[in-house]
Amino acid sequence: MKKRKITVLSSFCLFVIGISLMFLLPSTVLAKSEGKVVNVKLTTALKLLKQKTRKITYVLYASRYCIHCQKMKKIYRQAIAKHPNKEIFKVDLANEPNSSYKKLKGLHVNAIPTLIKYNGTHEVTRLVGESKISVVDKFLQ
Repeated sequence: MKKRKITVLSSFCLFVIGISLMFLLPSTVLAKSEGKVVNVKLTTALKLLKQKTRKITYVLYASRYCIHCQKMKKIYRQAIAKHPNKEIFKVDLANEPNSSYKKLKGLHVNAIPTLIKYNGTHEVTRLVGESKISVVDKFLQ
């Protein structure tokens, strides 16, 4: 009886692991082929803008607690997948200290989500709030 319980338990564990891998592996393979979103702190994003070697930089200002940001998450993911050579630096404002809000005010980030395209340190254009995937796709071109 003990041997049978161990066999059933190990079979169940293998089943659970197999199901988990079925869901995890496709997303892992897909992540390698699509563009990427890199989570950074605000200070890191500002340093990236000052790099001389970087021409075009996309910075997304959002918060994990913002309902509009959560709605846009899937749209950003789909749009960036169409542009594998693009990289978006995401600043999660929920992780930023209160002192960062002065810097955000200087960047004129008054609403979230805000996706800004920079050429060096100069802002080229921005998307504020919710947008359709066609708009985000055109923005990234």
